[in-house]
Amino acid sequence: MHQRLAGAEQLGVTLYDDVDALVPLADFITVHLPKTKETIGMFGPDQYARMKDGVILVNAARGGIFDEKSLADFLAAGKIGAVGIDVHESEPCTDSPLREFDNAILTPHIAASTQEAQLRAGVQTAEYVAAGLEGSIVPTALNMAPVPPEVMDAVGPYVPACQMMGSMLAQIDGEIPQFLKLTTAGALAHADASILVAGTLKGILSYQSTATVTPVNADAVAKRHGIKVETLSSPDAGGYASTVSVVADGTEVACTLAGEAQAARLVSLFGYQLDIAPAGQSLVFEYVDAPGRVGTIGTILGEAGINITTMQIATLPGEQCALVYMNVEGDVDDDVLSKLRAGLGDLKNLWYVKL
Repeated sequence: MHQRLAGAEQLGVTLYDDVDALVPLADFITVHLPKTKETIGMFGPDQYARMKDGVILVNAARGGIFDEKSLADFLAAGKIGAVGIDVHESEPCTDSPLREFDNAILTPHIAASTQEAQLRAGVQTAEYVAAGLEGSIVPTALNMAPVPPEVMDAVGPYVPACQMMGSMLAQIDGEIPQFLKLTTAGALAHADASILVAGTLKGILSYQSTATVTPVNADAVAKRHGIKVETLSSPDAGGYASTVSVVADGTEVACTLAGEAQAARLVSLFGYQLDIAPAGQSLVFEYVDAPGRVGTIGTILGEAGINITTMQIATLPGEQCALVYMNVEGDVDDDVLSKLRAGLGDLKNLWYVKL
């Protein structure tokens, strides 16, 4: 409930828990509810009488939420201006009392029976199977609460990126963090970050635990592993349309999505500003910046038959250190890592990251 109130406040929306308090205020009323004992007949004579004169009603959810017999009486009296009904108490609808009114639009609820809907259902099934095989979030999984489509549209593409960042943090730190802070920025500032937290925890724990992490159990999993989670938002994405940043016990990484494929790109690591797409194997160096360092790295990797595919060098203002993020192809074994450490003077850190 607290999360609902916070989200409503951000959108400038007022929530009402009492239908009778709401109906006198509305010019249009549409329902988006399942058919339950609580919702059957939710709108009947008492509610219609409290509504504004000329109110317009729409029900494309489930038949029976609007009491159709009394609805016809109020429509005939001119209290209700118009209705659009796609679902009925008895289907197929052949004898609704609303059929005689010109200002009542009645349509058959055919759901996913059209050719276009069938195509979309097939595509969505394939997308969700692929997401499951990739270890991503499946919005319709039976063991978690459904993720609303608008939430998946906004933050869903970032779930694999958060899993990637979590995996990277786990390999860099080597321990399960005690404190995790996730910040959404830019276009994601007001989005529900719960599935991003779940994705990040999934990435972090993949190296330390066999726990299954979903948006529903993410809080419980975090508590069980002693992880305190904080979520923040910011309107400023640092020149990008949107970003997600994660800080685990002080170790920071941030990413954005780019291109039609919505591929993840690292934009920050340990405070160093980058713009690079991480590959399956990467070497991350932090050392005192000096001429010849990249040449030394290239020579050692070349002798080992390891190819550098892409790389980026970043520095911090006023600091002497540099960060090199290097995507590579080939087996980087302990012998190669030892040669890199021995060949680079003033090497502060070296990580071999596999994603």
